Amino acid sequence: MDSRDSPLVSSAFIEEKQQEYTEEEFTIKVLGEFPESRDDYLLGRKAAEACIGRKVISWGESYGIMLSCDVGAGEYRDKSVAIVAHVTGHGDFGPDARRVQIVAVPINSNTRNLQDFSGAIFNTASELENVTTLVDAGMGVAVCQALESMGLPEVKRVKWGAPRATSCATRRGFSTFAPRRWFMQRGRQRRAGPESDRGHL
Repeated sequence: MDSRDSPLVSSAFIEEKQQEYTEEEFTIKVLGEFPESRDDYLLGRKAAEACIGRKVISWGESYGIMLSCDVGAGEYRDKSVAIVAHVTGHGDFGPDARRVQIVAVPINSNTRNLQDFSGAIFNTASELENVTTLVDAGMGVAVCQALESMGLPEVKRVKWGAPRATSCATRRGFSTFAPRRWFMQRGRQRRAGPESDRGHL
């Protein structure tokens, strides 16, 4: 959303941020536009749109299940989102490169407070067998603590966008090694079948 269109944002604030931010930061943070082909960001809009409708895990392939959660402030501002994905492969290149298939977006809301979001994550994870739950460890520290106190297993704290060496609590970022190996070591494997071909869990 373009901040200039919000009745809550003053022209003085816009002018202040225009002086404070670089042109690229202003475009992203104030105008609400996606970055394109920048090393500083995970994915540009064109690359994200190119992924829509593609099937990257074939029937019969092994995969692990992840529930990735990004914690927003709520209160009708930024959204809290949870994504269920199947993950397989190893590394960034080659015929067995890492692949991620999003199969569901059970939570996408800008009205949930942290307590509600924690409960929704717990309920969603409880319906997924042997799932690993990744939670934003910045704003989401309280959510991580709530999930751990509720007894949810395999909760991993992640600093989205942080260098790989520090991207989770154990300082061994999930992205630094093969998801398949990670799940196999913990016996967290599944086989894709007809239901997952249809995009269902």
